[in-house]
Amino acid sequence: MRHGAGTITITGRHSDKDTIVVEVSDNGDGVPSELAPHVFDRGVSGAASTGVGLALARALVEADGGRLELARTRPAVFAVFLPVPRTDQVVASPRPLPATPR
Repeated sequence: MRHGAGTITITGRHSDKDTIVVEVSDNGDGVPSELAPHVFDRGVSGAASTGVGLALARALVEADGGRLELARTRPAVFAVFLPVPRTDQVVASPRPLPATPR
């Protein structure tokens, strides 16, 4: 909302049988070429912000076994690569879920 402009587009696709890719783009000016190699570094900002957002986003994606990349600089496209869970990796709920919301 702060750094982009225009229409935000979110697309999803299978990269291969083990990975799904979610791409987020908009019609903004993109990421300046001098900032692109450092855009995920904590404390790096192109607009006088804290520089925490993309570093945190990358850490959260990596904690789930995925990766976050800047796929294109202008207009910016960020891609999240997530592993598709196998049926033998799915963890069942240890207790029945409530039938009605609390």
